[in-house]
Amino acid sequence: MNKKLIIPVATFALVGIGMFTSQQVFAEDSTNTKSPMNALVAKIASKFNLNVSDVQTVFDEDKKERETEREADYEKRLTQLVTDGKITEAQKQLIIAKHKEMREKRQAEMQSMQGKTEEERKVLMEAKKTKMETEKTEFESWAKQNGIDEKYLMGMHDGFGQRGPGGMGMTPKEK
Repeated sequence: MNKKLIIPVATFALVGIGMFTSQQVFAEDSTNTKSPMNALVAKIASKFNLNVSDVQTVFDEDKKERETEREADYEKRLTQLVTDGKITEAQKQLIIAKHKEMREKRQAEMQSMQGKTEEERKVLMEAKKTKMETEKTEFESWAKQNGIDEKYLMGMHDGFGQRGPGGMGMTPKEK
């Protein structure tokens, strides 16, 4: 990937995660009756005369399964990068640790928004947008300090290798 494209793509990805996170928080707040997912769960339960909590359990299990699959795919891609000599095993472990750290941070941020009003969420998301630029710089510095080419990390900005151009920032040829 052309280095001139890295910064705009990374910036776009960071803005995207902010928007995605706000949608996720809104959707996952079980106290939020306006949540699209909660509305869908309620509609399915009503349509098929099912218990709402049973339907919610199916949704939650499916979400967990997809998350587990994404994690396995992510580690598989990293293993392939090690096999291809693009990163070292030590770098792979650093990436996995950073991935976990960022995922936990994102989950904590999402949980902190639960129970907030729409206006409170908007204020928090505005603050997050400002904070994202600092996080982006810190992330780039971390990658540089660890000798990891950012093109293998681009997806970590917005879902840890699952979205973005080519996944993990790889071009289709590298994938």
